[in-house]
Amino acid sequence: MGQENGLNDKNAQNGSDKAETESGLARIEFSGSNPFQLFREWHGEAREVNLVSPDALCFSTCSKDGVPSSRHMLLRRLDDDGFVLMTDGRSRKSNEIAENPLGSLAFLWSFRKDGSIINRQVRIDGRVEDLPQSSCQEIWEREPLYCKIRANICDQGRPVDWEDHKRIHDSWYEECLRENTVPTIPDHVVYYKVIPTFMEFYLAHDNFIGDRLAFHCTDKDAKVWKMGRIAA
Repeated sequence: MGQENGLNDKNAQNGSDKAETESGLARIEFSGSNPFQLFREWHGEAREVNLVSPDALCFSTCSKDGVPSSRHMLLRRLDDDGFVLMTDGRSRKSNEIAENPLGSLAFLWSFRKDGSIINRQVRIDGRVEDLPQSSCQEIWEREPLYCKIRANICDQGRPVDWEDHKRIHDSWYEECLRENTVPTIPDHVVYYKVIPTFMEFYLAHDNFIGDRLAFHCTDKDAKVWKMGRIAA
């Protein structure tokens, strides 16, 4: 028994040493030309592996004075030409978009698959356009009740007294339950679409060196792309 344990310990150590010394190059296999196709494949797989929030992204904007700001948001809808977000039109991000209608998105998906640790990142740069509420009504309808209440009672980023805020919330919530209604969309809720001019895909797994594909848009409608492989 002691000898067997010793062999197991030695094998485990050998496996650990191999993992520490293993090296190679990851490779993104993609034969298409449209980065939206690759994004849909990766985003779909992120959903299939049951990540907590596969729609989570980091959205960065910049003021007219060149001061950047970033925050995490959710992808509300993926269109054929861009990425749709929803927010408060009175927020800092909305003010910055009005001053400088350019933005960057970053998605990060890390998960285990077939014994490997997979890390994928997608970076997107592009112009930000306003969308009419009428074209995004289905997004609002999918929102859970607490999000609809939040949109109505929160003036995003402004100082708030927690107790007063709680009383206002409870009043809205109780009325929704009592009247069997849901809050309507307020005027200050806005939708934006980030229409990419650049998209970059990064893949790494285990101890392999990452691979990156960069797509540069060559037309204003995000339909014609030039693809190249770049070093990690």
